[in-house]
Amino acid sequence: YDNSSIVEEWLSQIDSGREISIFHRTHDERDGTQIATELTLPSEDKTRFNVYATDFRSREMRKELFIRDVAKRAGNATEFGRDAASVLRWFSNLLIIFPETRYSGVPSFMVDRKKNDAFSHLLAHFDTGIESLVDEEIDVEKFWERVPPDIRGKLKADVIRDLTSGKGNPLVTVNDGRSTYMFAYSKGRITVRKTSEDHGNRNELFERSEESDGTNRLFDLIPLYENWRNGRVVVIDEIDRSLHTKATLEFVRLFLDDLAAKKAQLIATTHDGGLLDLDVLRQDEIWFAERAEDKHTSLYSLLKFKARFDKDIRKDYLLGRYGALPVFDWLNKEEGGE
Repeated sequence: YDNSSIVEEWLSQIDSGREISIFHRTHDERDGTQIATELTLPSEDKTRFNVYATDFRSREMRKELFIRDVAKRAGNATEFGRDAASVLRWFSNLLIIFPETRYSGVPSFMVDRKKNDAFSHLLAHFDTGIESLVDEEIDVEKFWERVPPDIRGKLKADVIRDLTSGKGNPLVTVNDGRSTYMFAYSKGRITVRKTSEDHGNRNELFERSEESDGTNRLFDLIPLYENWRNGRVVVIDEIDRSLHTKATLEFVRLFLDDLAAKKAQLIATTHDGGLLDLDVLRQDEIWFAERAEDKHTSLYSLLKFKARFDKDIRKDYLLGRYGALPVFDWLNKEEGGE
């Protein structure tokens, strides 16, 4: 870590219950980098593998991933190249949502009426008070006047370039932290439309900055429905951030009930005990993270406790029966005057 180098890397496959190493990369100060495989390779492929492995003995390659190098150089020409490329494609299709992630694709819902209706329906379903997403054209020059002078020139040049280069996007979006703006170019003219939320009164539209933290969080999460319907793996860190317990549980329930998402997977971390509900999740779908005395963190499934299906597992969890609870270091009683 101090040297910003990779000390171990591996890729394995499971074949008839047996784990076979496609490659295993190790490093130590005495022998340097070593890369081995358990695959039975044709002579030509074995020679290629050995060449790639030898190349990674150089100091310049210590920061590089062997799997990426193999996928690029071997590609479809070898078995291990195809395996490496397949794994990289899976990771490239992985969608990770951090607590601070902000979704920037709302305009795609504005230009597609079917998507807009679906998005608005889900916002209403979560009791946000929003009835629909709307947009209105505003004066381009007035928009630029509101942009801070130190970034105005570059932002304006970037938008014009992307719209008029012939290779750019038909729609360019800008988010100023309050609202989203959609720039378009047609017949030699640039227009900009501002997106707002309609709470039932078209004369008093809301900007995103005027919505609650929970509603803004739903703007980041609801578009994921479209992604998992395409069979993607979605990882959400702190899925419960800014959401009511019932809203978090409903979000998970809608995913599980969505037949179009049967090839997708949702992985989420949470501190919300309200998700400990066996009416929604199976025992093997609930995992706990616990820090041991030596400071390492272990993961284990609720399934190992063999809880009855009718148990109130949230109550049992808070009683400490499954572990993974915070342990508070109480202040010295003498310091507290007791």
